[in-house]
Amino acid sequence: MEKCLETNIICNNCNKLCKDCKLDQCKETIKMIDRLEEKEYDFKIKKIKAQLPQICKDCGLLQILNLDEQIVYCSYRIKNKCLLI
Repeated sequence: MEKCLETNIICNNCNKLCKDCKLDQCKETIKMIDRLEEKEYDFKIKKIKAQLPQICKDCGLLQILNLDEQIVYCSYRIKNKCLLI
């Protein structure tokens, strides 16, 4: 029996890794987890962008360094002022 690299859990039904499991129930669970992670990611991005000034919200130069700690970097933003405007 092999353990899943992501969760270290072995599928009880067919003793395969999560991603290789052929059971429909397992596939649906994996898809559901992926959708939840995607929604959580989108929510964190929206939360960060809501705290930014209006000028920075749609800027393509903005880099998110740490999503969980909400650390954002922009090389054109110095002392809370944008050099581009």
